[in-house]
Amino acid sequence: MPSSDSLLDQATRCLVGSRVTGGPAMPPMACWSDGGGLWMTTSRHAAKVAALRRDARCAVWIEPSDATDPGVAIDG
Repeated sequence: MPSSDSLLDQATRCLVGSRVTGGPAMPPMACWSDGGGLWMTTSRHAAKVAALRRDARCAVWIEPSDATDPGVAIDG
């Protein structure tokens, strides 16, 4: 089973859960880790960006490369 750090180091995609009008949303985003933080990228005009600007509380899910291993969930 990989450690959380190694899974973060290998991550290229994540799901970001945030509050949007009408309920929660979990759109996929490109991501990477520099060892000190998790970085994500998307269009600055994306609806998910507007939602996160309104309410920055979110949760991030990073799937494991092997479905039998646990993923990593981050909230904040």
